[in-house]
Amino acid sequence: MNLLKKFMAVRCENCPLCRYARKYPENWFGRLMQWHGKWCPFWKAQEELYGKKD
Repeated sequence: MNLLKKFMAVRCENCPLCRYARKYPENWFGRLMQWHGKWCPFWKAQEELYGKKD
């Protein structure tokens, strides 16, 4: 895994909006953030590093 991808994943993991969306994926904000994750390179890097949350 390259260093840039790790940096981006850590940044997403520490983002308060992303953390909230991952904690509550069933509410409207969680679904919105998952939708935004299709295009966000930080969200994608975080999912590749830590895996998708079920």
